[in-house]
Amino acid sequence: MGTVKCACCDEFKRFKIRDEAVRVWVAKVVDNTPADQPPFGLDGSGVFRIAKIGCDCIVLILLNPADNYQPWREYVVKCKDIVAMRGG
Repeated sequence: MGTVKCACCDEFKRFKIRDEAVRVWVAKVVDNTPADQPPFGLDGSGVFRIAKIGCDCIVLILLNPADNYQPWREYVVKCKDIVAMRGG
């Protein structure tokens, strides 16, 4: 018996297959990062790669624009909270 993925995960799978950079918009982002740190980027301002797609969540790697878009921070986001995702 395999893992059943949500419909959202199936939709995002194409970005993972192509290893495409994406911008992500998440509902109700609470960004409590210190003032000297860049924001989460989950409001469409960050550029991510999809590291893994789970059964109802997705692991995103934030790419650092100050370091030639090298992998930087990792986020786990519930698929149901993602409002939109666009290829970068």
